[in-house]
Amino acid sequence: MSQNATRGNLSAMAFPLLSELSGRGIIIKQTDQNYIAPIQPKEDNDRDIGVPSLYYCHNVIATSQGYQSINYSKIVQEVSAGTTNFVGVFSVLESSTSSRAYIGYDSAGNFYYSLDPFYSWVLIGALPALAGKTVTTAYINGLTYAYFAKVGCYKFNFTTHVLDAVTLTSLTPANILGITSVQGYLITWTASGIAWSSLIDPTDFTPSLVTGAGGGSVQGAEGDIVCCVPHTIGMVVYTTQNSVAAPTSGNARYPFNFRKLVASGGVASADLITYDANTGNHYTYTTSGLQLISLQQTQTVLPEVTDFLAGSIFEDFDELIEEFTTQELNSVMKKRFRLISDRYLIISYGITEYTHALVYDLSLKRWGKLKFTHTEVFEFSLIAAEIVETPRRSIAFLTKNGSVSVVKIDARDAGASGVLIVGKYQYVRTRMTTLETIDIENVIPGANISCVDFYSLHGKDTQIKVGTLLDSDTLSRRYGFTVTGQNHSILVKGGFNLVTLVINTHINGRR
Repeated sequence: MSQNATRGNLSAMAFPLLSELSGRGIIIKQTDQNYIAPIQPKEDNDRDIGVPSLYYCHNVIATSQGYQSINYSKIVQEVSAGTTNFVGVFSVLESSTSSRAYIGYDSAGNFYYSLDPFYSWVLIGALPALAGKTVTTAYINGLTYAYFAKVGCYKFNFTTHVLDAVTLTSLTPANILGITSVQGYLITWTASGIAWSSLIDPTDFTPSLVTGAGGGSVQGAEGDIVCCVPHTIGMVVYTTQNSVAAPTSGNARYPFNFRKLVASGGVASADLITYDANTGNHYTYTTSGLQLISLQQTQTVLPEVTDFLAGSIFEDFDELIEEFTTQELNSVMKKRFRLISDRYLIISYGITEYTHALVYDLSLKRWGKLKFTHTEVFEFSLIAAEIVETPRRSIAFLTKNGSVSVVKIDARDAGASGVLIVGKYQYVRTRMTTLETIDIENVIPGANISCVDFYSLHGKDTQIKVGTLLDSDTLSRRYGFTVTGQNHSILVKGGFNLVTLVINTHINGRR
């Protein structure tokens, strides 16, 4: 019987966020009506068109050629105190000295600093009044200010290595929820209004026609203000019910023009907003779903993310027993959005803590996924570019014990390990398919790798057949199977920079 060799699809943009949502693929197109080229939207031209493609992965990043497994490199060791429970981290800059520090803090109000480029946590001290408070930062006039909601403003002293209190004149600290910076103004907000600083002194909020400081309510706001986020020529004011555009006016007496954004939803937390520097827009998870918000309009995007995060099913894959597990939830998943290196939209999620993170590459428009328990994901960077080039070493995870690990994307890292499942392969709809061999390129030299066939006799249920290594060279592997099923899904596990997956099959008996 003749053998049929098929190269697998490793470049699809569509990615079912639950494996059970993956449709049955087919190699030879027959009378399927799920994809009709003339009427299919161009921006969605590979969504469940019947071509076998990726339907699950973790610790895998999409590349221009395929998919690559990753490793984690610990750059900051955990704090020795066993009771430490880190909850967040933020960076502070001082342009006059070209200094950067990372400030980490735990649930008890203990604060630590780590100076660039020597990374280890050093205790600043205990500030129990700041424990559990939401922190926002603003970089203005070469300094980073941090505000702890309803407590006060601080800045890090790079000489004494302590947090110095900063007085914002004419403001009541107990009313202020956060700060940001826009066009030379330091902005603060309460639940009902905003205030902007003097253009001369960012800590001076005393209303004045001379200095330009002022404030007031936000026209168009339909709920309590949650946060203000900078935009290219102004900011967006987010409330619990809607969003308000606030472009700068050029008038020192009335520096912002407020305008309600049509069709915008409300926001529960600043953790659900991230800033896309490539377009100037904000990815925001609102009461209307995931939206792309600019000063001009609101656009609903990536609806599959909204459906997944708002759903009641949590899925994981246990790579030790090679089995999916699902859990029905009685409450919503924890979630947090971050944008890293102006390229990677990171969506952390989990049941009681963040255990996974979806990675959407804004340049490639493709998905990856990470499995790493963390409390925060943030952008890690070095000032000294001649020491380390950072664009692909900038996704950093903070854990409860204080350790910080960056995602290491390296095609020659033997310690890389990921899980990828591609399918479901069937040659023609009317016949069973026998999987003979699979050829894989590229295998990371020195890395462990295995290949498994999840074959199904009825289309949806699966059984497991572990591939036998038949041949190998520097970068490629060939695995043998000789197993028959209605369709086959291929699990690749270990260190790989997958660019080619060749499936060798032959037709078997009828269904």
